Parts: sequence; C-alpha cells; structure tokens
Amino acid sequence: MDDSRTKSKTPFKKSDRYLLLFLIIALLLVHAILNMLFGMTNINCTKNNINNSNYVLIKVVIDHNNYSNHYNS
Repeated sequence: MDDSRTKSKTPFKKSDRYLLLFLIIALLLVHAILNMLFGMTNINCTKNNINNSNYVLIKVVIDHNNYSNHYNS
C-alpha cells in the first residue's frame, strides 16, 4: 500500500481529483440525456382483475403535443 497518501496533508493525488471531476461531469451529462429522452413521459399503472388475480400493467405514454409545445415555446 502507498503510505505517502496517508502521511500527506491531502489524501488524494491530483490525478484522483481529475478522475473524480470527470466522473461527476459524466454523471451530469448522462442525467441530462436521460432527462431529455424520458422526462416527458407519463407512467400509468392500472390493475386488471383477470381470473381473480391482480395483474399490474405499466404503460408508458408519450404526450407528443406536450413534448412539441415544450420545445417550441
């Protein structure tokens, strides 16, 4: 194990800071892309009684009018 990290005042090397900064920026970028793709969807959960059993149907509906109005305004 590298003892220089535990004895120094800063426990992280400069490369570790850049890696952490890169990971934070990458996470924010992925979050923004997923929000653009799936942010305008409505998730509807409905229960159907089939043969006295409860089945849960999850239906994702994309509201195209709301989506286009959001980006055209």
